[in-house]
Amino acid sequence: MQINRDLFKKYYKQHLEPILQKNSCRYSEIMDYLKSNYPATHIKCSSNCRMAIVKGASLSAQQKRKLERYFNIRFIVSIKSEGGSIKMDALPRQVTKVSYYPGRKLYRLELDLWDFYYETEKLLAKIVNCINGKVDDIELVTLLVSKKTQANDGKDRVKKNQSPIQFLTLNEIRDVDNSLALQSEISRRPEIGAISKFDISEALIALHNEKTLELLRKIAPGKEPKTIGFFKQIVLRNVFLKKEAVEYISKNTAYSYSLHLLNFEINPDTFRKFLKERHRKNIIFMSEDHNDFHGLVLPDPTQNNFLITMPSDSTLSQLRFRTFWFHAVLTKIFPKEDIKFWHEHVFKIDKSRFYNYLTTCVLSEEYKINPKLQTIAFDFYNEDDFREKLAKLKSKNLIDLYGFSNIHRYKVIFTPKMESDTYSDYGLQDEQGRSQQSS
Repeated sequence: MQINRDLFKKYYKQHLEPILQKNSCRYSEIMDYLKSNYPATHIKCSSNCRMAIVKGASLSAQQKRKLERYFNIRFIVSIKSEGGSIKMDALPRQVTKVSYYPGRKLYRLELDLWDFYYETEKLLAKIVNCINGKVDDIELVTLLVSKKTQANDGKDRVKKNQSPIQFLTLNEIRDVDNSLALQSEISRRPEIGAISKFDISEALIALHNEKTLELLRKIAPGKEPKTIGFFKQIVLRNVFLKKEAVEYISKNTAYSYSLHLLNFEINPDTFRKFLKERHRKNIIFMSEDHNDFHGLVLPDPTQNNFLITMPSDSTLSQLRFRTFWFHAVLTKIFPKEDIKFWHEHVFKIDKSRFYNYLTTCVLSEEYKINPKLQTIAFDFYNEDDFREKLAKLKSKNLIDLYGFSNIHRYKVIFTPKMESDTYSDYGLQDEQGRSQQSS
């Protein structure tokens, strides 16, 4: 049964809109929300929390929609380059504004990343390739500046919220239930939808990281593996492991995905000279759009390094062949003494296996996981039910939830009210609401 939209619009104007305005969240709660969503990212905010800088990460579309209600969001790349110049006509289309500060030797590029979230690293590499000269430092920041309250905010919000499906905080749901109990035309469905981003828990990552490091130290004594990043990627340098050792690590730890990385580092001065001359020599990179089938094609460099990846089941002969072949290509372009090479075996956590284990062995059917979006969802009927289901998730110590803060919003569906509808059993009313209903 569909609700009459005019009826809901009238209810929204009279009851729901005042509740949303009254329960507008504090900026400090938003900062806590950001820090929980980006635990490995440095976040700076002003003393009144009305401006914040998120370093090294752009926001997902879901985060943008949530935060743009309160903040103007800008994405900025800062590039320090001593004596460098920038090729304006070669910049990616996502760059909307370029500023230069000569005293600080700093370029500041403003980006439009609304449709470009998952390709951020590739975009930054393209920007670096547009700099003629050495890039000393590059940093991506997300700048959040609080919006000033506008007189027409309420009108705009009504236009955007005419659907019977609303997303409300727990405080707003309590207030809505109080207002629904006092009128007889509209009710809400008893189930409330909760959804949150999540990832593998830091405790689980640390456990498997230490287990895998111990195995590698036994397999390759004298070689100390390195751990990199929040998800503790393991790198073993200049060691070729036998197939049986790799398979044992894959089956007995969360590090069930690995690859070989062939790293060719070019002398920085030689590489800068190469960048200036490569078009004249008809040398292009793989990401560049050329369809004339002429010239030498090289992989896209990472600063002054060329990286070649090979699957974990590659044999030693295959690795040697690929290394000698690409080294021979580079010696035609660079002096042999300006080329350094090393091999890395990189071990990563395979999240797909983790998600499969989580859904088949740990969680019940009431929890729904979307591996592609990396979200977990469930329905609850009152606040006690919500706390109980949330406690079950956290007790497993397998995942870190990036939602369910004070400003988190839950899916509520409004319907025409039936005679049997009551709100006293839903558990989301406060004492004042219950006393009003009983009177």
